[in-house]
Amino acid sequence: MKVLHLIDTLSLGGAQTILKAVFDKQKDNPNIFLYALRTRDIHIEIDHPNIFVNDSTAKYSFAPLKEVKAFIEKHQIEVLHCHLFRSEVFGFWLKKRHFPNIKLIFHEHGQIVGSDNNSKIEDGVYVNFKKMSHSTADLLIAVSNAMRDHLIERAGTPDNKVKVLYNFVDLKRFDPDAMNACKGTYRDKYGIPEDAFVVGFAGRIIKRKGWKEFVETARILLDQPKNDKLYFLMAGNGQDKDALNDLLEKMQFGRKVHYVGYVKNMLEYYAALDCFMMPSHFEGLPMSQLEVMSLGIPLLTTDGPGMDEIPKDGIDAVYMTMKDPNDMAAKVKMLMSKPDLQKELRLNAQQTVQEHSLDNFIKNLDGIYSELYQTV
Repeated sequence: MKVLHLIDTLSLGGAQTILKAVFDKQKDNPNIFLYALRTRDIHIEIDHPNIFVNDSTAKYSFAPLKEVKAFIEKHQIEVLHCHLFRSEVFGFWLKKRHFPNIKLIFHEHGQIVGSDNNSKIEDGVYVNFKKMSHSTADLLIAVSNAMRDHLIERAGTPDNKVKVLYNFVDLKRFDPDAMNACKGTYRDKYGIPEDAFVVGFAGRIIKRKGWKEFVETARILLDQPKNDKLYFLMAGNGQDKDALNDLLEKMQFGRKVHYVGYVKNMLEYYAALDCFMMPSHFEGLPMSQLEVMSLGIPLLTTDGPGMDEIPKDGIDAVYMTMKDPNDMAAKVKMLMSKPDLQKELRLNAQQTVQEHSLDNFIKNLDGIYSELYQTV
């Protein structure tokens, strides 16, 4: 069975991270293809021969349609698996106009909850497209039960057309021994003492990721006495990057809070952390949760949509109240004071993630394809 994954760009993002891992893992599989509709300045490298990127740089152009159509014909694609909005529009059009027998899949990574730009117009367009297109799509894959519920409730998607396929972690890559071999890089670079307690953040620098709450949490804690060994690291890129830098400059944290920008080797970054804080307002199903759990880094996470389905409060993570820096600060302080809890969270988290491996994800995805293609 020949499968084409269609995506807007190979820039930074959760969907791109998923595709990179899936294709890197199956670099000898000649029957999977990945086509990006446009090129960007920053893009991820994927170790697979069947990766294609259109030369276009236009975000809203339909010009690549002709090339994608020719690509499907040339490679006799049987399943068209679309990731993110623009690719879904292309997939919908291609099936309606040219390939009525192709199996069309929309992979819902989280946009059904709301626009990353907080745009009501953008959100409305997306939801209305979902309402209009689900009769043409053969299947919608949701990365969490929360996303499945939003598809059903907001877009009226029939529940029998939605399957939940949780995201994954590459257990071989995000291995504690591999991380420990990287220790020292970021602490040395930013002058962080060996006995410091470092709280980390990683994600796109956009509002819903909660970067402002992370900075405010740092301010609350660093204003308190006896927190001289507490440090904060922030990694990522995004449209609010300049606003983040301006806020950090205004706060005058000195050497206590560092924004490190885009990180290519996440193991080196994770190796510097004593806990990982995820203050997001919502997620599809965050892969960084699974990564730090696999590495045994204690996880502090809000319990919003898509955030509370794998880690469980007090067992393998600690929940924080969303958009509440005071509660977030209290949870950081509590975790710092309880090394036994840190150990318990670490051990339980590493056990939890075993069923969410990359190998299991690929096996389950192949099962979805086979079941779908056998459906008359």
